[in-house]
Amino acid sequence: MVKSNVTMCQFDDRHLGLSLKNWISDYVRIYEENMMVRMASNDAAETLVLLSEMGKSANVTLRGVNEENEKDEKDYEMEQEM
Repeated sequence: MVKSNVTMCQFDDRHLGLSLKNWISDYVRIYEENMMVRMASNDAAETLVLLSEMGKSANVTLRGVNEENEKDEKDYEMEQEM
């Protein structure tokens, strides 16, 4: 008689139900984690867009301030020449 080293694994309904329940709960957990990562990624992208818009606005404001400063310098130089 030849003995086999192969162990057969048989699931009864209770074990199969528990295994399916574990697999499903793992799937749901992974899905929820992925959704949280996507939401965080979207939030980060929105933040970068807002920062970019703020930077553009700041550049326009600074450009206006620089123009005013140049105008004031010219006016001051003209006053000093008189």
